[in-house]
Amino acid sequence: MKAAKKQTKAVSAGAGNDRDNRATLSSLKKSSSLYVISFLLLATVVVGFVGTTCAQQWRRACAGLLNPPAS
Repeated sequence: MKAAKKQTKAVSAGAGNDRDNRATLSSLKKSSSLYVISFLLLATVVVGFVGTTCAQQWRRACAGLLNPPAS
């Protein structure tokens, strides 16, 4: 019964380490922004390659329509 009367004290997770939480949030924001910038750079490169390829194919198709091969 004596063990049942003991009260346990709840410890708040953010009570003693507010600086640690702020540092973690700051580093998460930095890494998240790094991921976003990396994704945008990669997407720009991919769209550039696809756009260049499509433009080349379009020019070849137009050149073939304007100058049909002699048969």
